[in-house]
Amino acid sequence: MQALKFLRPGRVAPFTKVTWPEPGEWLESDSPPELCRAGVHALLPDVLATWISEELWRVELDGGELLAPGIVVGRRGRLVARVEEWNDGAAREFA
Repeated sequence: MQALKFLRPGRVAPFTKVTWPEPGEWLESDSPPELCRAGVHALLPDVLATWISEELWRVELDGGELLAPGIVVGRRGRLVARVEEWNDGAAREFA
């Protein structure tokens, strides 16, 4: 499943502080997906504005499930590519 993920600089997850591996390498959870508790979380486009951070990435989730409106969670995920259009200028314009 393709989705999106906002991260802090250096591919760091804003809540868990986990550093995602290089694009193409899998980040895996030891536990089954559970909203806000376990698994690799990502977003669908309609909820992006709620979760804004410095870096926006396209991600692939393996076995992703929709667990809340706009939020998908999978057992593992990997970064596909950074969304270069989301940058400091775009963030300032959005604000």
